Amino acid sequence: MHRHKKFIIIATIIISSIISGCAERNFFQHKSSSGDLDSLIADQEYDMALQYLLNAPLSQTLSVNDRENLRIKILALISEYESDIKKNAADLAADDDLSAALSVTNNALGKIPSSIELKILRARIETQIIDQLKNKERELLFTRARHALLQLELYGEQARLQKDHENSSQINDLEKMLAAMHWELVECAKETIRNEDLATAKECLHLATIINPTKDVENLQAILKDKISLPTKKEAGVGKKSSPVTNKEPDQQKLTESLTAEIENALAQKDLLAAKSILDRLQNLKKESDEVIVLRQRIEQATTEQIQALFKQGNELYRNGSIAEAREVWLNVLLIDPDNQQAATHVKRAEKVLERLRELKENNAGPK
Repeated sequence: MHRHKKFIIIATIIISSIISGCAERNFFQHKSSSGDLDSLIADQEYDMALQYLLNAPLSQTLSVNDRENLRIKILALISEYESDIKKNAADLAADDDLSAALSVTNNALGKIPSSIELKILRARIETQIIDQLKNKERELLFTRARHALLQLELYGEQARLQKDHENSSQINDLEKMLAAMHWELVECAKETIRNEDLATAKECLHLATIINPTKDVENLQAILKDKISLPTKKEAGVGKKSSPVTNKEPDQQKLTESLTAEIENALAQKDLLAAKSILDRLQNLKKESDEVIVLRQRIEQATTEQIQALFKQGNELYRNGSIAEAREVWLNVLLIDPDNQQAATHVKRAEKVLERLRELKENNAGPK
């Protein structure tokens, strides 16, 4: 139900962008036949004004120099208009009114659909809206889980006091609901750990543990614990969260080159989590371009190679009796690939051996 609603909202964002562009093109077809250049400029229909300047009968009455001067004037107005829109959108975003910021940007793109800066601005606002929706969805999941756990506790206590089975049906329904929520919480934890939203991941795992402390939850708890003990990428300046919309956006080419350079740097440092995060941002701009596909393949190949190297290192440490060190290496595999069952099994095995060694040491020490 909640995913369906989120899909509808996201689809509405995309469709509204498409409709706004189509509506403006149809308007141009109507106005170019009856309006004039001055009225188009007054209405801030700058893209139409440029087309009208090139295609309308004015070209028969204006000299080449006059037409060029008018074109330069319109381009200057476009630049000023872009700056105004970016400032307006930034102010709206600062007031947490992202829907209005998106609407303003879409309307502006209807007037100047070729604007790269406004397209980048729109992509960033859409990303912020989607992130905001995800956060609200998580908050709702937490509220539902807490409420269901409280209800289960109350029904259980009532059943014990009354010593009957009147509430057994409600308890069964709640347990089924919590089982479904458990899966959602585990998936939430995986995603937020990858995105380094450790506070949210901690809450996901806290509730998941209360519902059912499965092996998956234990593995993720270990990953989160190690992650918290290390400097985060936000502190290191890698994979930073996108800043609020500003009125100083770089053009698409410069932004693409910057993101590509960041990916190359992350790959050189073997920071694959950062590389994947930056690739997601690049994909928002380039979609499934050849450049994105090649970079993804390189990251996947580097991931496979790094996991293989970590397994080899961990196995050697384990054979040499360095159990704790081997466990740390296998935990690094789970940081890269949280679903890697082989690494999870190795970590569990190492923890059992370490526990057994501690017991033996305590037994050998004997009473003091």
